[in-house]
Amino acid sequence: ERTLQRVLSRLPGWVWFGAGVLACVAGAVNAVALLGLDHQAVSHVTGSATRLGLGLAGDSTVPAARLAGLVVAFAAGALLSGLLIPSSTLVFGRIYGVALLIEAALLAIPALWLVTLV
Repeated sequence: ERTLQRVLSRLPGWVWFGAGVLACVAGAVNAVALLGLDHQAVSHVTGSATRLGLGLAGDSTVPAARLAGLVVAFAAGALLSGLLIPSSTLVFGRIYGVALLIEAALLAIPALWLVTLV
């Protein structure tokens, strides 16, 4: 625990700012998904996986195909991030920006699509 506290206390302010921005973006994405995607939180896959299991077990009120898409998309994003950033340690000079740009593009595509529907 002391090692973690030491590492966190040495992080520059821009890292904390970036973490706050990412948390806000995750909250906004979840809010949109909760309002428009069968009340599913998409930044946390556990609820979607549980509902998918219920759908596969025969609960006809659960949209299993849509939930399977959410779970697969989450896993694909985690896989892509792991391929782009192969270590769990924060190291300056890694290509975090590339991963964030890909995420931003993937979030912008459905947003732009929704704008054309309205």
